Amino acid sequence: MGCAGSSAAALQTGDRHHVSRAARRSYYSLLAAHRPVGTGSRRHRSVGGIEVSSGLNQAFDAKIPIVGAGQGELADVRAKLAEKDTFDRAGLARPHFLAALKFQVVSTGDSSGYIHITSRTGIREPALEFIIEVNSSSGSLRRKYSVLLEPR
Repeated sequence: MGCAGSSAAALQTGDRHHVSRAARRSYYSLLAAHRPVGTGSRRHRSVGGIEVSSGLNQAFDAKIPIVGAGQGELADVRAKLAEKDTFDRAGLARPHFLAALKFQVVSTGDSSGYIHITSRTGIREPALEFIIEVNSSSGSLRRKYSVLLEPR
């Protein structure tokens, strides 16, 4: 069984990844919420749903829209895969192959853009769960994404 399946099995059997359902639910809610770090005068920025353009055994290619960025604010936005301790607190495994994901913030106009996620090698796991961390001068947020890759 692959990495995605083994993390699900660990949660079901109460292995070292065991976290109570209430704790996971609370943490997932926290991940989905915007957590500003800057001053209250800053604009609310969040990320949307993921749009995947690749399939199983193909190099990963996905976009996540950035919502609520003001004109010129995308220049200081950075996105990355969350650290292992964030995955641990969420009760998720962080398989090694997720480290191959590359994150790039792309501006598509004055106040719109997206996070482009790619990999150079094919992804062999059909189900991915990962947490991204988005940072800028106006705050930071984390969000969990689940992706099912189908053969193409």
